[in-house]
Amino acid sequence: MATAAETAKTQNGASQWILRQNGSKEAQTLPPLSHTPHRSVSQFRRALPQYLAALAKNLLLLDLGMVIAFPTIVIPPLLHAKDGLHFTITQASWFGSIVYFCQPLGSLTAAATLDVLGRKRSMVFLNIPFLCCWIALYFADTVTLLFVLSGIMGLGIGSIEASILTYVGEISEPRLRGTLTSMAEIAEYMGFVLMFFLGTVTDWRTSALISSVVPIISIIALLQIPETPIWLISRNRQEDALKALCWLRGWVTPEEVQSEYDEIIRYSLASKVLKCIPQSQSMERHAYSNEVNLADEYSGKDNMNNKPDDPSDIPKRVDFQVSLNKAGSEVDVEERRESTFMREKLPLNERLRDLCRREMMMPMFLVCSFFFFTYGSGMLAIRPYMVPVFMNLGFVMDPYLATTVFTAIGLLGCVLCTVTVRWLGKRPLAIVSVLGCAVSCLSLGTYALYIDELEGQKHSWMPMLMMVALAFFTGIGMDPLPWMYLSEVFPFRGRSLACGVAAGISYVFGFVATKTFLVLEKILTLSGVFFLYGGFSVVGLIFFYFYLPETEGRTMEDIEESYKKKKKVPR
Repeated sequence: MATAAETAKTQNGASQWILRQNGSKEAQTLPPLSHTPHRSVSQFRRALPQYLAALAKNLLLLDLGMVIAFPTIVIPPLLHAKDGLHFTITQASWFGSIVYFCQPLGSLTAAATLDVLGRKRSMVFLNIPFLCCWIALYFADTVTLLFVLSGIMGLGIGSIEASILTYVGEISEPRLRGTLTSMAEIAEYMGFVLMFFLGTVTDWRTSALISSVVPIISIIALLQIPETPIWLISRNRQEDALKALCWLRGWVTPEEVQSEYDEIIRYSLASKVLKCIPQSQSMERHAYSNEVNLADEYSGKDNMNNKPDDPSDIPKRVDFQVSLNKAGSEVDVEERRESTFMREKLPLNERLRDLCRREMMMPMFLVCSFFFFTYGSGMLAIRPYMVPVFMNLGFVMDPYLATTVFTAIGLLGCVLCTVTVRWLGKRPLAIVSVLGCAVSCLSLGTYALYIDELEGQKHSWMPMLMMVALAFFTGIGMDPLPWMYLSEVFPFRGRSLACGVAAGISYVFGFVATKTFLVLEKILTLSGVFFLYGGFSVVGLIFFYFYLPETEGRTMEDIEESYKKKKKVPR
C-alpha cells in the first residue's frame, strides 16, 4: 500500500512530487527512471565518494584542531617572558580556555542558521573568519588582541561541530557512519600534531601564518562536494537531492538509488508532519506527536464537514493532505487547513518546546553525559598546560617534543577507533576507553603523590608510560565517540538545534575543565587533580555499562524510534 512518503511514478516512468498551494499545482519532474535491472556497483565505488566528502569537510576539522592546540605553544613563551608581550598566570588560564568559553554561543548560532544556509554552505562560510584570524595573529601585539582573536575563533569552532556532524550523519550509509564520523576526530588530532610540530620548529607567530593556508584549501575542497540530500528535499529541491544522492553513492544513475531516495523522502516527511487532532482536544497536548498513520487520513475525511463556523478560528498552520488515485501511482500533497496532516512550521519558542519531547531529551541526556565524562577523564583538561605538567612530572624528554609525541599517540588511538568501530561497536570501545583513562589517571596521581620520595631515582619512564596510556585510551574512545553519538541519535526534526545545544554544552564542560585546572592544581596539588579525574572516569565506567546503548549499524530512523518507546534502548 502506498504511503504519503512514496514518490509517484507516471506512465512515462518519471517520478513526480506534486505540491498544491492555494488550489494551484506545481510539479517537479525528476529524470525518467528505466525499469531495467540495476547494475551491480562495487562496495568500494559506493563508499569512495562518501569518504571523499568526509575528507573535504575534515580539512575544516584540521583547522579546528590547530586552533585548540594553539594556546599550548603560545602560553609557555609568553608566561615566562620578562618584557614585551607576556601573560600573567590569570591571563594564561583565560587564554587557554577562552576558545571553549566562546564556543557555546557559536553552537547556538549554528543551530539557528544551519537549516537556512544548508550544511555545505555553512561549512564554506566558516573558513573565512579562521583565515582572517590566523593572519591577524601573526601581527598581534597586545594581549587584548590575542584574546579577541581567540574568542572569534572559538565562535567559529562552536559553529563547525554542528555543521560537520550533521553533514556526515546525513550523507553516510549506516554501515559507514561510525567510521566516517570517527575520521573527524582523526583530522582534529592531526591538527593538534601539526600545530605542536610547528611549535617545535618555529615560533608561534610563524605557526599562525602557516596555518592560514588550511582554510583556503578547505574552501576549495568543500566546493567540490554536494549538499546533503535530506536538506535539499526539505527545501523542495528534489531533483538536486537525487543528483546529490547519485554522487554520494558512487556516481550512479538515478534508478540505482531510487529506493534509498524514496526512503529519504518518507523519513523527511515523517519527521516534519504532525498528527492531526480533533478540534475539541488541546493543541498543546498533542502537537508534538510524531506518528504518521494513513488510517487517520481516511477517518479524517468523515469529520471534514464538522468545521468551525468561523474559519479564522482555525490555527494558521501549513497543512498537507495526502491522497492516492485509484491506481496508486500518484501522490498529491495538498495544502489546506482542514487536512489530516500538518507540516511543522513553528516559531522559535515552539521549536524549543519541541526540543523537550522524549525522543530528543533522552539522546540529549546521553550525549551530554558522555561529554561530561570525556572532559572529566583528564587528557582534554590538561591539553593547554601539557608543557608545565610534563615538567612537574619530571619528564626527561623535551616538553614541547613530548606534546607532539603524546598527541600522535592519541591520534593512533583515534585511527584504531575508526578501523574497529564498525566491527566492535561504540559501546565496547567506550567501556574500554573510560576504564583505561581511570587506571591511567589514578596511576599518575599515585606517582605525583610520591614524586618527591622518588627524586634521584631513575623512574622518569613511569609517568611517560602512564601519559602514553592516558593519551591512547582517550583517543580510542572518550574523545571521538561522543561526537559519533551526537551525529546520529537526534531525530531529523530538530536535529540542527539539538546538535547545536549539545555541542554548546560540551564546550561549557571544556571551558570549566580547562579554566579550573590551574586552580585545582593549586588547591589539590597535581596528584589530587589526577585522583579527581580518575574518580570521574570510574563513575563514567558505571554509567556507560548500565546506560550507554549501541547504535553502530542501525539506521537513524531505527534509533529515533527506539527513543520514542518507553523501553530500554538496546545495548
